[in-house]
Amino acid sequence: MPRFTVGFEDREPDPVERRPEPGAPDHSGGAQSQQYDPTRITAHETGHVLGLPDHYSGPCSELMSGGGPGPSCTNAYPDANERARVDQLWANGIASAAAAAYQK
Repeated sequence: MPRFTVGFEDREPDPVERRPEPGAPDHSGGAQSQQYDPTRITAHETGHVLGLPDHYSGPCSELMSGGGPGPSCTNAYPDANERARVDQLWANGIASAAAAAYQK
């Protein structure tokens, strides 16, 4: 049985591995990163960090459609609606906090 190094100790892998629900997206970096464009995957996951939800039924032109349009889709750019949503979510974000800190 393979061993995994965790920090400074070795341990046996858990015999009951947690498996995703059927149909759940694969964020393991495994098969999807070999089948789909890695730049699109990275940009899509960055969209989540910025607050955008998945929209798997969307077209290839929507970054947050993820793998929905299939592996031939390599678009790694958000569309105008996605860009506007990020702008809206972050309008009072870090820049606002920095400005407030310097106004003391």
